[in-house]
Amino acid sequence: MREACMSAMRVRVRVRVTGLESWGGWQDAEQAAEKENEEEYRRRIIQQIYQKRRAQEEAEQQARFEEAQRRFEARRNKQASSSEAAAEELLRREQERDAAWRKRVADKAQANKAQKATRDWAQYEVEWSELLRSAHPITNINQDIPWPSNAATVAELEDFLFSTLQPTSPDAAALTAAKKSRLRREQLRWHPDKVAQRIASRVESEDQRTELITR
Repeated sequence: MREACMSAMRVRVRVRVTGLESWGGWQDAEQAAEKENEEEYRRRIIQQIYQKRRAQEEAEQQARFEEAQRRFEARRNKQASSSEAAAEELLRREQERDAAWRKRVADKAQANKAQKATRDWAQYEVEWSELLRSAHPITNINQDIPWPSNAATVAELEDFLFSTLQPTSPDAAALTAAKKSRLRREQLRWHPDKVAQRIASRVESEDQRTELITR
C-alpha cells in the first residue's frame, strides 16, 4: 500500500514537471517512475528545478541589463540634448549681444552725424550774420564768404541743407514743408540780385565780383 502511494505521488510530480496532461502520458509516467530508483528520480527532479531556476535568473538578468541600457541611452540622449540646447542658448545670447553692440555703434554714429550737421549749420548761419553786419572789404570770395558746405554733389548739398530738419520733423508732410521753406530761403540768399545788393560791392576784385554774381 505504501509502495503504491509513493508511486502515485512520483507520477503526479513527474507529470507536473514535464507538462504531461493526457491520460496516456500519465500511464507512461507511472511506468517510467516505477523503473527508476529513488536516487535517480531525485537527481532528475533537482536538475529540472535547477534548469528552470537558471533560465528564470538569466531572463531576469537580461531584463535588468536591457533596462539599464535603456536608462543609459535615455540619460545620454538627455545630456546630448541639454548640451545642444545650452550651445544654442549661448549662440542666441552672443547674437543678441552682437546686435545690441552694432545698434549702439550705429546710434552713436547717427548721433555724431546729427550733432556735426547741427554745428555746421549753426556755424554757417553765424558766419552769414557776421558777413552782413560787417563792412570790411572782401578780398577772397572763397574764404571770406560762407558757402553752404564743401558739397561736391547735389546729394551732399541737400544733406547739408536738410539734415538738421529730419530729427525734429518726423511727419512726412511737415518735413516736406520745412525743406521747401529752407530751400526757398537759400534761393533768396544766393539770388544774384540779393548777392549784388548785399555784398558784391564790397568785393575788391572786379573779376571776383563778376564770378560771385554769376556763379
